[in-house]
Amino acid sequence: MRTIGITGRSGCGKSTVTEVFAARGVPVADADRISREILQPGSPVLAELAGRFGPDILREDGTLDRRGLADRAFATPEGKAALDAITHPAIVRRIEAAREAARRAGSPLFVIDGAVLVGSVIDGIWDRLIVVTAPYEVSVERIV
Repeated sequence: MRTIGITGRSGCGKSTVTEVFAARGVPVADADRISREILQPGSPVLAELAGRFGPDILREDGTLDRRGLADRAFATPEGKAALDAITHPAIVRRIEAAREAARRAGSPLFVIDGAVLVGSVIDGIWDRLIVVTAPYEVSVERIV
């Protein structure tokens, strides 16, 4: 099974490229979606973040105060590194699980939409890397 990584700056059209693959039945892992899922109330990742950045990053209902976390995590390089060290492994585990499920299902192709992880945690997991620099028209036939 071939794995294709998709990256590019925010707003460049990565999601549009990913949707082209998904519309053709290619299994996709969206790192942005997964990063939101791992921060749902009650998740172990959220508990670990609260332990590192303070319990007040959680609201009374257990949801994440994103602004509060950002203020602390991005205040220093060490804070950003700690945030990545907590969140990235959980994201990668879910991506790898989705990739394995696609492989077991016999899919010839798997796509990772994961700009935040490209060049860091999951570097090398893909066979091809697409850097989206939009605007331009995408042809899946030319990519694969």
